[in-house]
Amino acid sequence: MGADACPPTSSFRRSSLEPVIGAPAPPSSSSSSSPHPLTLLSWNVLADGLAQSGRWAHCPPEALEWGARQPGLLAEIDASGADVLCLQECNHWDWWKGQLDARGYAGAFWPKPGSPAGRAGSPPDGCVVAWRKERFTATTVEGRPFDARCVVVGGLVGPARALPLPDSTTDEEASPNGGGDCRSPPIITASGEALPAPTPPRGVQGSLVVTLNDSHSGRVVVVGCTHLKAKAGEEEDVVRGRQAAEAAARVLRAGGEGNAVVILAGDFNAGPGTAAVSAPVACGLTSIWDIGSPWPWTTFKFRTAGVGLGAASNNTLPGELKVSKGLVDHVFFRGCALRARWPALAEPEQGLPVDGYPSDHVAVCVRWDV
Repeated sequence: MGADACPPTSSFRRSSLEPVIGAPAPPSSSSSSSPHPLTLLSWNVLADGLAQSGRWAHCPPEALEWGARQPGLLAEIDASGADVLCLQECNHWDWWKGQLDARGYAGAFWPKPGSPAGRAGSPPDGCVVAWRKERFTATTVEGRPFDARCVVVGGLVGPARALPLPDSTTDEEASPNGGGDCRSPPIITASGEALPAPTPPRGVQGSLVVTLNDSHSGRVVVVGCTHLKAKAGEEEDVVRGRQAAEAAARVLRAGGEGNAVVILAGDFNAGPGTAAVSAPVACGLTSIWDIGSPWPWTTFKFRTAGVGLGAASNNTLPGELKVSKGLVDHVFFRGCALRARWPALAEPEQGLPVDGYPSDHVAVCVRWDV
């Protein structure tokens, strides 16, 4: 196969639905199976603008154009049959809104301030939460940047370590450019080494939280969608841990002390065992990857190093092939019983995206009983 060609679609087969055995029942359910399944799809859909500037080593440019990717994006959503969608790196909201409405979804979009896709000349990208109109009614919607003002001790962010968040935070308060004080406290790593405080957050990352009334189960369902800071490094890991703790605090605060279903989903840009993945668990949520066997990866890509977006790391020379593969897309929950995850995908020969799959991340579908 030539370097300019994508592997054929037939080499990228989906696995069957993966039941999760032995998952605990939600507090409000009996030992029998609940009659109210809830299906969620979480997916980094690869923003237009970033798709064309990603320096994918093995996918032809024409397959990365926005018009060419639209059918594959919609096909994945249609195949999931999801009740709730959490999309990251989503732009062209006017197009998405029309397509989702035609499929019976209402939705909310939170565009990231200073969006990378916007800097690439495309519409700003951000987070989307969408829900089936015939089943759910939204009561609150909140999207805002992270404050990231919390203390990290021993490499782990937990609820006892986080500074209290204000009841309401304006974009001006959350951004140093607006005059707010977003200075972070000193960082102590897992090895006990003190690091300088990172640059104050610029409000690029954040979360979108939607509270829904479920007409099928009669319960409140709180859904949070987030996309954490990218790039490798110890300081970045600490920042992601702070962001994840704040994202978890937001959904838990929205869920209150009752029996609400609470879900936090998104691209965490971090794998198991990191501060970003440990933080929601420390806050009282459960990871879908902690029940049953975790998938080996949710993103797998080959890039050529260069300058600018998708630039080379310190250890990569321009033109050199760079491989990125890991389990970085996560879903955390409380108050419901995990029943299935799908579709784990056969490993593509030359990574993602491919001609036939429109993103560098696979969609993660989850089914619970509520």
